Amino acid sequence: MKKIILLICFSVVLLSCKKQQKIAFEMVTYQQKSTLPCEEGACTEVIVKIPHALSKDSVSKRINEQVFDIVKEIVVFDQDNERFKTYEEAINSFITSYEDIKKQFPNEPVPWEAKIESKYTVFGKELVNIDMDHYTFTGGAHGSQGVISVFYDLATGKEVAQKDLFVNYEGFKNLAKKKFYAMNHLEENVSLNEKGYMFEDDKFYLAENIIINNEELIVRYNHYEIAPYAQGPTELKFSYKEIKSYLNPLYFKE
Repeated sequence: MKKIILLICFSVVLLSCKKQQKIAFEMVTYQQKSTLPCEEGACTEVIVKIPHALSKDSVSKRINEQVFDIVKEIVVFDQDNERFKTYEEAINSFITSYEDIKKQFPNEPVPWEAKIESKYTVFGKELVNIDMDHYTFTGGAHGSQGVISVFYDLATGKEVAQKDLFVNYEGFKNLAKKKFYAMNHLEENVSLNEKGYMFEDDKFYLAENIIINNEELIVRYNHYEIAPYAQGPTELKFSYKEIKSYLNPLYFKE
């Protein structure tokens, strides 16, 4: 009986240790060029640099799958992107799309390009922030670019909603609003859209993407999110000290 109890206790300890293990990440690069001739040194090419969770548990698998889904949304032009199961397949689809058009119309298009450069920050055993700086060009006046920032709970592998990052979301939103108005020399009651911005209902709101690392928090408005393309992206930067009291202690510990 004692042996059974000891075995159960040992199993509980093992499971507890396993749950507390910190998930490790490494950067992986996927790259491919078109086999068609380059034009004036410009070649159709895809370069994807992405973090990969190394553990073989379900949490790491879930995180890796969600990151892969984001990459597919950026580089795959096939509406049925679910049929691509690997990075190699997804990247090759971008190259193939270009080559198919080039064979039909030899004088068009100019070389395409797709790049994703990623960074990640792990907060203890609770959270990881992955931000992907992406650019794609498939012809036209300019390419499509921006940053996608996502947070994953390291206990479940599920994406963490922006509001759940904060213990005082409205308080941080007001702090960001003050910085935005001060940075752009705007008066409190001014119409944002009359000043050339494109806020829905003419009301300030936080960007779709927030990046947090060990030094600062960045509220990142991508091209077209609140202003015309020519104005470029807008970033509101806060030191970690400025925003520490607003962050959710479940994820951001002292």
